[in-house]
Amino acid sequence: MNFRRGRGRDEPEINLIPLIDILIVVLIFLFLTTTYSRYSELQINLPTAGAGNPAQLAHGISVALYNTLFGIGVSIPAVIFYRHFRNRVDVLVVEMESQAIKLIEILHGERRA
Repeated sequence: MNFRRGRGRDEPEINLIPLIDILIVVLIFLFLTTTYSRYSELQINLPTAGAGNPAQLAHGISVALYNTLFGIGVSIPAVIFYRHFRNRVDVLVVEMESQAIKLIEILHGERRA
């Protein structure tokens, strides 16, 4: 068995970037789907036995479904644009790091311009 003593042990890492992505998406979804409507649409009428107004119930369900559809319609493009621009920033950061390394090598005389 060949064991290497000089080699250090790699420390486990937890990548928090996907967790932060999910958190941001959930926050955007919650901010955009929160309804700021009049309280007339949110009145609670407890039903009595045998009495009820199906039209009023259908209207409340309709309002809730429209708000949900609007929230999903806004949050999906927001996530797409967020990922697109985050990817562009990552590409620019890698390019900037590469250029910075080249500049340092030129300044130290390890590379010619």
